[in-house]
Amino acid sequence: MEPDHVIAIDPGKTTGFAYWYGSEVVADQEPDQVEFCTRLERYLEIRCPGVVVIERFVINVKTVGNSQAPWSLELIGVARYLAAKHNCEFVIQTPADAKRFMSDERLKNLGWWQKGKVHANDALRHLGLYLVTRKLMCVDVL
Repeated sequence: MEPDHVIAIDPGKTTGFAYWYGSEVVADQEPDQVEFCTRLERYLEIRCPGVVVIERFVINVKTVGNSQAPWSLELIGVARYLAAKHNCEFVIQTPADAKRFMSDERLKNLGWWQKGKVHANDALRHLGLYLVTRKLMCVDVL
């Protein structure tokens, strides 16, 4: 069964998120992780089963000294738990795949671009990649 709603997340100290309800797309970012987790749980209580798409985060040499690294990993864990709790599919995508497929230009062409909201735009990239790979959105529109 195809989902009628999807939430895509760019996890971090400031978390980007994008919701898709059929043809409606809403995106923003939240600087407070606890507030975001509370919002996510409320959303999943109402909207699941559905799909939670999240950006993969891997600790490597570049990120080892990054103080934001734990924020991303912790949020991925909370999102995975909440998705399981509410019977939602949980999908992890790489940042490179999302950025390569859903460029700034594509976001602008779709009318999805959020000026000054880097994390919201990254969540929108994951949303677009998921929707196209699952054939819920046509590539021709891009």
